[in-house]
Amino acid sequence: MNTDYTFTNINAANYTEDASQGDAYAQFMLGYCYYEGIGGVGFDFAAAVQWLKKSSAGGNMYADFIISRCYAYGGYGIEADDDKMNECLERVLPHLKFAANNGDAYAQVCMARCYSVDGILPDSIQEIHYLNLAAAQGHPVALFNLGLSYEEGDGVEPDIIKAVYYMRRAAELGYHAAQNNLASYYRHGIGVEEDLAKAVYWYEKAAGQGSCFALYNLALLHEEGKGVPQDPGKAAMYYQRSAQLGYLSSMVNLGALYEEGTGVDQDYAKAVYWYRQAAEQGEPLAQTNLAMCYDGGKGVEQDNIQAAFWYRQAAEQGYYKAQALLGECYDNGKGVEHNPELAATWFSRAAEQDYAVAQYCLALCYDYGDGVEQDHEQAVFWYRKAANQGHIDAIHNLALCYQEGVGVKQDYGKALELLSQAAEAGLVSSIYAMGVFYMDGLGVKKDPVKAVMYFREAASEGFALAQHNLGWCYENGFGIEKNQELAVKYERMAAEQGDVNAWYSLATFYHDGKGVSKDVQQAIKLFRKAADKNYALAQFMLGECYLRGNGVEKNTATAIKWYRLAAEQGNEKAQQRLNELKSSSHSLWPWKKKK
Repeated sequence: MNTDYTFTNINAANYTEDASQGDAYAQFMLGYCYYEGIGGVGFDFAAAVQWLKKSSAGGNMYADFIISRCYAYGGYGIEADDDKMNECLERVLPHLKFAANNGDAYAQVCMARCYSVDGILPDSIQEIHYLNLAAAQGHPVALFNLGLSYEEGDGVEPDIIKAVYYMRRAAELGYHAAQNNLASYYRHGIGVEEDLAKAVYWYEKAAGQGSCFALYNLALLHEEGKGVPQDPGKAAMYYQRSAQLGYLSSMVNLGALYEEGTGVDQDYAKAVYWYRQAAEQGEPLAQTNLAMCYDGGKGVEQDNIQAAFWYRQAAEQGYYKAQALLGECYDNGKGVEHNPELAATWFSRAAEQDYAVAQYCLALCYDYGDGVEQDHEQAVFWYRKAANQGHIDAIHNLALCYQEGVGVKQDYGKALELLSQAAEAGLVSSIYAMGVFYMDGLGVKKDPVKAVMYFREAASEGFALAQHNLGWCYENGFGIEKNQELAVKYERMAAEQGDVNAWYSLATFYHDGKGVSKDVQQAIKLFRKAADKNYALAQFMLGECYLRGNGVEKNTATAIKWYRLAAEQGNEKAQQRLNELKSSSHSLWPWKKKK
């Protein structure tokens, strides 16, 4: 078999038969295909090393060099091993240097690799020297690497025009990696005018050689409809081909398409399959997505322990979303023991990477002293960080800090400005708060009509506090015409959501027969519900009912009990009633002993 080490227009099938019959060159080329994940086979360093060792035994000096690269990187079936890498290089390096200095172009490429920044003999001057020697002979890998050097300014002054020049020469010679990179230049307008049609052309050239990277990029273009008609089905097809060649990002994206049912029939089990394929090879986004499947029971049985396990795998690699989600696991005791300190730690790691969700969660930790020492100024700091990225809940909470003067100087105007931002984004709690500001005239002129407008908007979204306030507005004719029936309607809506204020208000309507038929028994039930939640006004009213026998059997001792509970919360009427009862008869005080 003729030997050609230019690595252009490769097809692994062309080497299989000869490699099986012991041809060292064919064995090398087949191993190289598995090493690069090219020519119709996927990344498989174990298979690469198997064939390259056979080639080395047959006298191919380049085989040991590629074996050393497999051990340098690790993955795809073998463990990284510096000792084995160095052993291979020590064996082959003298031969490579001799061949390179005698004009062997591929040996020159290999020597340049040894002198690269992550090689065993880092020396940028020597690296460029050998690349120039090989490039002068038109070796496509040398041309490609020179293009990268000029793109990144590695050993030479950055020069994107020269980068494009060398990348184009290598691409036109048929080198798959250069074709993929040249396509990316056209796609993003790097050193050339943006031209999506040319990007597609070069991606297709590389994809035709089985480049998983080019297939992935074609999938992205078809998914986004850039340079080609948008076609999720074709995107899924390209992702599938790339994933089958071992490209982890394609596995993740293909899993996402199956999870969403985009371009393929929705299939959670297949989504989990592809996430797992990539997750088990250490891909952090796949690990996070797999964890979320376990978290939500999608395609697998719901399992909080497995969810936390995979979140941790990704979090320990520094993936910010997984760090935040692992923090939530510790915060809620899901799949792990509840540990506020570890929750705050993971939130902090993600927050430092500028992840708004984690910044908001960390702010909450400081606001409430959960897992960290309470520090309102730190809470404001992190709320502001998240708010500056548009995190709506952080904007709302930062507004509350300004409203209350907690961790920052009180400033109703700034609070209103922030609430307005969050309200415009649709946050119902901020819409309600806007109503409160206009109701009470905080940082703005009191405006009952505007207050009602905001309460109505929030109430229509089912926000209980807004429903209660809107009921109060109808009851008292604040910013709207009095209407006791509508007051009852909105208080009932809030009461059904468990709002204690509404329980009390609705109780008074039943007690007095306002907007509803008088029903003292129903009033007593609602007063008691609110009183059991420590609502002072309801406790006072229960005291009144027991004192007078209104809806219940008269019982002064029980009345005193409820008055006392209300008084302990500062209810002046309850304290006044206790004073009246105390002065009228000591016998009413069962906890006092008579002398």
